[in-house]
Amino acid sequence: MNTINATNNTYSGIGFLGLLALLFVAFKLMNVITWSWWLVLSPVLIPIALGVVLVMVLWLVMISLAIQDYKHQIKPDSKMESAIPEKKKRGRPFGSKNKTYG
Repeated sequence: MNTINATNNTYSGIGFLGLLALLFVAFKLMNVITWSWWLVLSPVLIPIALGVVLVMVLWLVMISLAIQDYKHQIKPDSKMESAIPEKKKRGRPFGSKNKTYG
């Protein structure tokens, strides 16, 4: 019986930016650097901010595509207008006076 060994490539580590953030926090707590906490935590905050910006851009693109699709549905092509036959008028409208029966 042949078995296939699938390799599970999961990465479980702190990563470069996490290590850099820990290094900056340690330096800040030991008073080696006098940076603001925003700058100390920037290795963690910048990827989060980039992700938020990416989601917002994708959301705006989806909204603009939906608006374009909506406008296309409202405004048919001129070729389509000529293919649709016009309704013929059938006498007086409903509820008008002087009704004739017969």
